Amino acid sequence: MIIENKTPTCVYIHHEGDYAYFFINEWPEARHHRNGFTLTINSGWGCWGTGWDSPGEGWKEFLTTADEEYIMGKLGPRVFQADIFEKRLIEDVEQEVKEGVIPAKLGKQVIAEVKKYCGDYTGDAFMHELFYNSKYFRQVYQDGEIFGLGNDYRPELKGFFQRMWPLFIQHIKAGMVVHP
Repeated sequence: MIIENKTPTCVYIHHEGDYAYFFINEWPEARHHRNGFTLTINSGWGCWGTGWDSPGEGWKEFLTTADEEYIMGKLGPRVFQADIFEKRLIEDVEQEVKEGVIPAKLGKQVIAEVKKYCGDYTGDAFMHELFYNSKYFRQVYQDGEIFGLGNDYRPELKGFFQRMWPLFIQHIKAGMVVHP
């Protein structure tokens, strides 16, 4: 058994009242991990953590080139949010009416049902009510795939990625050495 004390790289950012600590623990010497690392974030927006066993490059290169959606997905899964679902669904119906895919009258009826059933955000019950008890909704949406419109990242994670993540990436890039 090997037990070691290791000091992670720590980046602290304080900006316009927001703060975030970013802790990066590298595993460069581990045989089964190629430049693996963990990222732990403690911020005013929330706390998250994840890791990569084999990112294929060092953590700086990896994090500065990785897609934000991918990083967000590793830190926090998408969850169903009824208010987002209602907004996106109404936008979808309005677009379908505008494009002539569904008649305007049916579109208005579907929107009325969406507003009626989505007004009660008590978990999944309203989705069941909307899908099985509506008169018009299922004429337009025959399967439950449309409920994916309500999946999104929590507002805290999205806010963090809008306000603090770019500052972290900017800081990393500023400290990277460019090799010709």
